[in-house]
Amino acid sequence: MPKVSVIIPYYNHGAFLLDALDSVKNQTFPDFEVIIVNDGSTDFESLKIFESISNIDFPCTLISQENFGPSVARNNALKIAKGIYIVMLDADDLIRKDTINSCVEKLDMNKNLAVVYGNCMWFDEKKGLKKQRNFDVIKQLRANEIAVCSVIRKEALESAGGFDEYLSLKGLEDWDLWLSLYENGWEFCYVDDVMFDIRVSFTSRTFEVANNKIEELTSYVYKKHSDLLASQFIRLYHENKNFKCTTDYRIGNSILTPFRFVKNIFRGFLHEY
Repeated sequence: MPKVSVIIPYYNHGAFLLDALDSVKNQTFPDFEVIIVNDGSTDFESLKIFESISNIDFPCTLISQENFGPSVARNNALKIAKGIYIVMLDADDLIRKDTINSCVEKLDMNKNLAVVYGNCMWFDEKKGLKKQRNFDVIKQLRANEIAVCSVIRKEALESAGGFDEYLSLKGLEDWDLWLSLYENGWEFCYVDDVMFDIRVSFTSRTFEVANNKIEELTSYVYKKHSDLLASQFIRLYHENKNFKCTTDYRIGNSILTPFRFVKNIFRGFLHEY
């Protein structure tokens, strides 16, 4: 029974899949299995590489499905995953060699911890460091701040119902998942190290689909998590209201009042001319 299951949804990424698998093979943590889900690939080379993986030298399970998208692919893999921790890795990305070991140590120490995530290094059509940060539900409600490449407790994933399959071919399913985990009382752990290398392609689902439907998808996520959104709005409202009653706020407001007055006069002057 492996302790970790690495789940890789796979759609026409034959040119990259073997590199992703090599990065898994090079992990310093040895106790893992890999589940690759062929999500209806149509490219001949991709299908050929997928079929050749049966000869790989570590535990690897292959699943094929119609092109239902990564949410369905990950959920199908989750049903047969033996590990208590799940690594989410896309077929065109890479995982750094100490990532699983580092994340498992933290998950073992805290049973309330659902997700361990770190920084990402972009490569290919966009390069640079994607520095993530500690989980903040207000910021997470504004926009997704955590990459899907992470290590997640299987029990937590199941408590959230897995990935939302309505978003499978549309995008933002990871944003929805993090909010669901928070609503279920789970904790998040950010590690200030690079854990994954993320390939950025301007022909990916994120750029071609999700970004073009951002308003529709945002509306769907907000409606789904409307109770959370409302509760956080009310909390911020009362915090702001109470803050305005403090002595510090009143002193600061009185100090800034003349400056605001001058600023408004100057703004009106510029508007006239």
